[in-house]
Amino acid sequence: MKPKKRIISRVMRLLPVFILAVVVALAATSCGSGGSEESQASSSIKLPPGMTEESLEEDAGTSVQVTAVDDEEEAEEEEGEDQEEDEGEEDETSSQDTSSAGIDAYFDGIFITVLSATREDSNEIVAAANQRETAGDYLQIELFMENVGDELVDLSKYSFRIYNTAIDADVYEDFYGTDGTYGGYVSENVISATLLDYASLQSVTYKLKLGESVSDVFLFYDLNPCSTYTNSGFVLENTNLVIYNTDSGEEVEINLAGLAS
Repeated sequence: MKPKKRIISRVMRLLPVFILAVVVALAATSCGSGGSEESQASSSIKLPPGMTEESLEEDAGTSVQVTAVDDEEEAEEEEGEDQEEDEGEEDETSSQDTSSAGIDAYFDGIFITVLSATREDSNEIVAAANQRETAGDYLQIELFMENVGDELVDLSKYSFRIYNTAIDADVYEDFYGTDGTYGGYVSENVISATLLDYASLQSVTYKLKLGESVSDVFLFYDLNPCSTYTNSGFVLENTNLVIYNTDSGEEVEINLAGLAS
């Protein structure tokens, strides 16, 4: 019986050591599996040298933010360019409408449009039954006028003149005498003419009511009264239509360059 007791006694002394070894082995196994999982998780993301996951996340956030800002700036620039193109188209349309309608001016409550200014080689349009048709160099100016002021407009008090350095006003009396219908002396390079009605060829001297307009009226100037030749020095670019108020002494000048063909 003594040998058995000795064996049991030895087992009892070794049992704590065995249990401790088992515990240590289990703990080592647990740590090893956790480290393996972390290693596997770490190995699933390949980072550049010197780059950590935290720095990669920060860089990614910055990149997304910059890209969003760049996209927003590009959208704003495109919108601004589209708006400028639309404004340019509107401006171009407006200028075309203005040029096609003639040259506008405002004077003494009158809205004035010079519709056309054309050179003619004959006085056919104004030749009446008692006046012969003659060749020459003539300027025909068509007007539209509207009373947009707050009082009556008496057209008889206005003198319709043209100025050009190629005009020799001194010679008009030699051909026309005191009749200044197609050109009368005003000053060295300025002549006046009568505002005429297309239908009747009579002078337009009536009063315009508020809001009333007059159309189909024109001026007819003889540019070279003593000759049938062209006045070669006369060009529309250097010509001003001058509407002069004989009561107040005020005037408006309209350059005819925009009507040159």
